[in-house]
Amino acid sequence: MISADILDLADKWLCQQRKDAHHNHDVWDLRWHWNEVRPELLQQLAEGTYRLSPTRMVRIEGDCFEVWSSRDSLVLKAVSIVLSRQWHTVLSQRCFHLAGRGGAKAALRQVMDQVHQACAHSVAQQNTHSEAPLPSQPPKFIFKSDVKSYYASMNHDILVKQLRDLIDDPFLLDLVCQYVRRTVVKDGIYRNVQQGIPLGCSLSPLMGAVYLKPLDEAMEKTGLFYARFMDDWVVLAPTRLKLRKVARIINQVLNQLKVWQHPEKTFVGRVAKGFDFLGYHLAPNGLSMANKTRQNFVSRVSRLYEQRAIQTRIDGYQRRWRRWVTSGLGNWSKKLERLDLTTPNH
Repeated sequence: MISADILDLADKWLCQQRKDAHHNHDVWDLRWHWNEVRPELLQQLAEGTYRLSPTRMVRIEGDCFEVWSSRDSLVLKAVSIVLSRQWHTVLSQRCFHLAGRGGAKAALRQVMDQVHQACAHSVAQQNTHSEAPLPSQPPKFIFKSDVKSYYASMNHDILVKQLRDLIDDPFLLDLVCQYVRRTVVKDGIYRNVQQGIPLGCSLSPLMGAVYLKPLDEAMEKTGLFYARFMDDWVVLAPTRLKLRKVARIINQVLNQLKVWQHPEKTFVGRVAKGFDFLGYHLAPNGLSMANKTRQNFVSRVSRLYEQRAIQTRIDGYQRRWRRWVTSGLGNWSKKLERLDLTTPNH
């Protein structure tokens, strides 16, 4: 059930998200009439009569996004708040993109700790005079991959079945199913979406966690180190045999979910050789920025110049980007603060 307090939290979020919206945006009408709309919404949500409107397909900087009305965005945010609280202990603690799990930087710190452990074990083995106890079976091999076109590839029948197993409230389930099996309008043409979930919706990251829940559960049973951020995951294993077993399990789970690994982002090899994960390059000698991340940054800045963006906008983007690169990584962030963006990092 979506309570008045949760609806108010969703309203506060919406006001912050769309504070810079155009003066003709429907968010201003919603805010102006909020005292009348609020009780109406609460009644519709309590009775299960609220219906989501079709989304509008818009193009922003070359990418297509589905845009919900402000009222629908508000309701979907309220749904995400309710489900996040209910599923806090249901969804895997190794799924780091969920609220309260620490995000990408927490995943990176834990993976980097494992890489450091493998490096320490290797050094200790070479130093026969070392008195430090050796960790049992340190991680030596890595399997890293993600799902190709993850949001766009989700099978509606599979996702809805998963949701029915997790949601007891029929009205809440109905709202989420409306979100999944939505209608999109573009250039006056209405189309029922048969596959995938929308980008940019507050509910989508939660659905991203649910859909790969079988993968989380399968990896937990292996007893190996595992970390996932949305559809990017890393598995570390002490032997090639265990790594091959993990690869088979992952392929079986993904086949059941009718999604596929991204061939260009799949890496199998030794931890000691280093690997990219979530925009960074992790290696025994430290953490650095991935070459792809640098290239994306340069491309974005070049595009801003081509669009004749004002210098304050470009400077603001660069500051935010540098803050993102260096923040929240604990001891590993010190290396990143000295990065030279003009030269390759590895």
